[in-house]
Amino acid sequence: MTSHPSLDEFIRYLQVSLEETNAMPDKVERQQRQWLLEAAFQEALVYQTKRAELEKLGEKAIQIVAASSPSDNPIPTRSQVLAGLGAHCTTCKASLDPELDFCPACGAHQV
Repeated sequence: MTSHPSLDEFIRYLQVSLEETNAMPDKVERQQRQWLLEAAFQEALVYQTKRAELEKLGEKAIQIVAASSPSDNPIPTRSQVLAGLGAHCTTCKASLDPELDFCPACGAHQV
């Protein structure tokens, strides 16, 4: 069985990768890669902090759960959400038809 990299190893990888971006000739590509790596680095630090706090409280940071199939928890359609909410137009407050992307009373586009 192979061991998995630790969070510290991942953070070091991100730091090294960030340093390596200085050699990238394309400024736009370099900047985009740096933003991506910096965002990943920040998230890793946030996770590391939260995990340490949870461990102090005696709780697990990650709980493995069985995967559910899409049929177990289907994502509702826009129509189902609007119908369930009894949605009203944000512009004129008329009742919305869940099948339409616009208000039948005033024509305002509905998100």
